[in-house]
Amino acid sequence: MIQIGSIGYNHTHGSDFCMERPDGAGAWLFLLVKSEADFIIGGKEYAVQPGTAVLLSPKTPCRYSARCGGYADDWFYFGMDKSDLEALKRGGIEPDKPIYLGSADELSGIIYLLTGEFYSASLYHDDIVKLYIELLFRKLSRAVLEGEKFRANNINLSRGEALSYLRTRIYREPGELPKIPVLAEQTGLCTSSLEHLYKKAFGVSVKQDILASRIDYAKRLLLTTNLSVAQIAEKLGYGSDYGFMKQFAKNVGMTPTEYRKTFALGIGNAKK
Repeated sequence: MIQIGSIGYNHTHGSDFCMERPDGAGAWLFLLVKSEADFIIGGKEYAVQPGTAVLLSPKTPCRYSARCGGYADDWFYFGMDKSDLEALKRGGIEPDKPIYLGSADELSGIIYLLTGEFYSASLYHDDIVKLYIELLFRKLSRAVLEGEKFRANNINLSRGEALSYLRTRIYREPGELPKIPVLAEQTGLCTSSLEHLYKKAFGVSVKQDILASRIDYAKRLLLTTNLSVAQIAEKLGYGSDYGFMKQFAKNVGMTPTEYRKTFALGIGNAKK
């Protein structure tokens, strides 16, 4: 089981910062680098960009320093057993090799929460720390594997990041999405390029994902609120509740009202 020894969030240093460990860090060390930096890991030199994760093994000689301006990172020292390491490798996370993520905001946010929980003594402290660690490495693994998929499909990483962000947005904001041509423009693509690259990256079209996200959100609203069908249709951006009901029934096999009556529990007297 992974156990943290110490942790720090958003630590900053001056332009003269240099950390040198000729015998290794002595424990597993995870770094989320937020500035340009020069790394030497096991004798190999790397020019590291902001938004890079580095997993350093305990005995690997390493040196890292600010390249221009200051240096900033999130970090934690930890211990883990062989099975933990094998699980990380299965997820595409290789020790002693920088992993460029582009945007590290999501992982940094998890480390922020993890840091607060690590230094607290609140109820369920150990369980929550364990869950945050698992979430962090699962998110990192997903980023690594998606990056490999983009490269395999000849999609450059920056374009892949834009597509990943768009897909996250589609499932996070199903009722607030503009038309596909506007999404394409916001992603820096023409409509046909977006549709081609999106299908190539994820195996489904933009339209299919938008529809799936709306149906999923509608199901949640039907089961957890007493909003009327018309209100849900409006919340999802449909021009009429009839259009929403027709599309829902086509994809789910029953009307929204039938779905609510069949599966909803404990939401009071739901409005039709």
